[in-house]
Amino acid sequence: MKKMGKWIFDHKFGSFELQSLGGMLGPVFFNLGNRKVSPLFVAPWIDDPGVSLLEPIFHSLRGEFPCVHFGKGQSIANPDQEWKDLNLEDKDELLHGFSAHNHWRLVEQNEIGIAIEIDYPVNSPIKKLTRRITPSSDKPALNIELIVEPRRYCELAIGIHPIFKMPDKVGALKLHPGIFKFGLTSPGKNIEESTQIKPNSVFTSLKHIEKMAGGDIDLSLLLPLEPVECLLQLCGTDGSFNLFYVDEDYHVKLEWDKEHFPSCLLWISYNAIPSFPWNSKTRALGVEPVNSVFDFGTDVSVSENPISGEGIKTFMKFYSEKIWKTNYRLSVY
Repeated sequence: MKKMGKWIFDHKFGSFELQSLGGMLGPVFFNLGNRKVSPLFVAPWIDDPGVSLLEPIFHSLRGEFPCVHFGKGQSIANPDQEWKDLNLEDKDELLHGFSAHNHWRLVEQNEIGIAIEIDYPVNSPIKKLTRRITPSSDKPALNIELIVEPRRYCELAIGIHPIFKMPDKVGALKLHPGIFKFGLTSPGKNIEESTQIKPNSVFTSLKHIEKMAGGDIDLSLLLPLEPVECLLQLCGTDGSFNLFYVDEDYHVKLEWDKEHFPSCLLWISYNAIPSFPWNSKTRALGVEPVNSVFDFGTDVSVSENPISGEGIKTFMKFYSEKIWKTNYRLSVY
């Protein structure tokens, strides 16, 4: 296996690390006055030798990375009727695409920022990805650009995958999504999901998510009282999401192009998966701008589905040799 490469970048308002595997960004440090804050997740298992047996995406899981394509597909028990005609099983070869499992190479590093790229296999409709990370010159923020070079026309579910740390205290993290049209819980339970959340329910606020046993759970205030593993899709977003770390007293803001990523997938993982490497002691929050149907992979996202039926795009069209670019921003205050 190729040896991991890492690049460290210091700037006026902090520093960050970029690793070659998956092109993953993290850890990231921001200077706020006389203190440093670090909002992104770094997996607690990365030094365990057992990770070598996992898919490469999990070997050193951390921070933020692009997903072209997004998702893979999964086994869902007893999906609701409107989802049964869709094939939700594994269809794509790699979870979150080739670039999440392979090594990127350095293109440029100077006083302005850093750029890395990765070539896709010759049989892929995607030729190359490039990503540039440029710290803001006037505030604690990182500007990130993703460039996709297609080889030929294709339709893909895509996304970006920021993962934030979750504190170890109930109520120590507050979530403030921007405006969204509606939200959905996963259409059925997979083998890893906790039974707290009612499948295939619609919501308009994270404060009121239906529970299997009746009543609501407030997922705008983390940590929850009990272990939770769930996926929620916020559909028709305004391209923003805010987090507030209560005890550390700072805010994080994620902004993206709502035309490129019209939904935001929330992955809440709080001590609920007993299997290795999670070991019932992993706390992570994915706030993932997507153009997809949950993480069900390409076939489901490009098919007619309950989300696209509501006028929300669930895949991106890439055209032969026409370069596609998107920009997003991570800031703290």
